[in-house]
Amino acid sequence: MRLFVFAAALVMGGSSALGDVGRVVAVGDEWPLSDEAFASIGADASALTVNLGAFLVGGVGDVAVFSNHPRLGGGSQGTQFRDTLLAQGHTFVRNPVEGYSLATLQQYDAVVVGGRLGDGSFPDSSILTQYVNAGGNVLLIAGTGAFSNAAGEAGQWDPFLNQFGIDLSGDEFMPTTLRVDLGMDPSAHPLGANVGNIHWGYGQLVSAPITLTADFTAYSGWGHEVVIGASVPGPGGVIALVGLCAMRARRRW
Repeated sequence: MRLFVFAAALVMGGSSALGDVGRVVAVGDEWPLSDEAFASIGADASALTVNLGAFLVGGVGDVAVFSNHPRLGGGSQGTQFRDTLLAQGHTFVRNPVEGYSLATLQQYDAVVVGGRLGDGSFPDSSILTQYVNAGGNVLLIAGTGAFSNAAGEAGQWDPFLNQFGIDLSGDEFMPTTLRVDLGMDPSAHPLGANVGNIHWGYGQLVSAPITLTADFTAYSGWGHEVVIGASVPGPGGVIALVGLCAMRARRRW
């Protein structure tokens, strides 16, 4: 059984010294960036949000969210994620009136996707591929329950993620029947800076060659598991991957 966690991928637009291809971050669960996470482990949730913005934009930039999920950026249960990015100097819009299209995405330095679009329809993931190949940056968040089950969610996003070396497990993953705070393993990667804990609920695992991990050893059968995966363009277009680890478990969607 393949295992993957934080299924959200963050893509941010605009070319830079890194090359023409943008960056992608996938988080296997939506709870780590929810208002509940900020209430439970505020400093860690804030640091993760700040790190994501800096990693994907490379400074400050324009960010758009395309989702109807309440816990994704700017939703009724995702206000702190939005406010933290705004405090860093980013601009932020949820479900732009122009709709979901390549032309719309290219107006932003980074986009956040997860679950269904604002109108309830399923996103065309090929648009994300075009966006990243043109220099855009994407944050993709999984575990939303919008696609019936984890396999359905992986089927929705993997055609996009696989283009950049990232993969969702397609298996439900949760340590307990309750949402928990877990310790993150120390990492030298900028995504992990000042992030000592992560708030986890019901998601799926992410695979990536380079990983950051969370400690699930308090739960029988689990160890240090990947919770976040990222791709970064390198010399000659080579993709480097980063993953944040968390534990494996099944959940009912």
